[in-house]
Amino acid sequence: MSLKKKGIAFIALSGAGFLIYKVTGKVNKLKNEYEKCFTFTGKEIRYDQEIFNSESVAAAFSAVEIDFTGAELEEDVNILDLYCEFSAISIKVPEDWNIILEGKNKKSAIQNKAINENDYEDGPKLIIKYDIRFSALEIKN
Repeated sequence: MSLKKKGIAFIALSGAGFLIYKVTGKVNKLKNEYEKCFTFTGKEIRYDQEIFNSESVAAAFSAVEIDFTGAELEEDVNILDLYCEFSAISIKVPEDWNIILEGKNKKSAIQNKAINENDYEDGPKLIIKYDIRFSALEIKN
């Protein structure tokens, strides 16, 4: 193998090693900060006949579906805290829930398709706090 090829191989391996080091460090940090953390996977979370108050979910290089259609919200503030990097999160909610979106996004798409036909000002409220980067977030009924 020529010196040039050895140099290119060394740079490629060094870059791959550095990338793995950075991703592993980020995943460990997310696991400490969020209740549920998913990396390099697809996951479905379903709340059936449960009372939901709060949850925190992180996804890196993943696809996550969250289904709240069988859940009920408590009367006070209900929060879903999301972190998403190079991922997609789809959230399905009942039609009578009020959805409030708060957060920051960096080069990401957010679609709130959960449009209520009636005005449910007194109905249950779910606050979705998000920090998404290079990802997609979809909320639908």
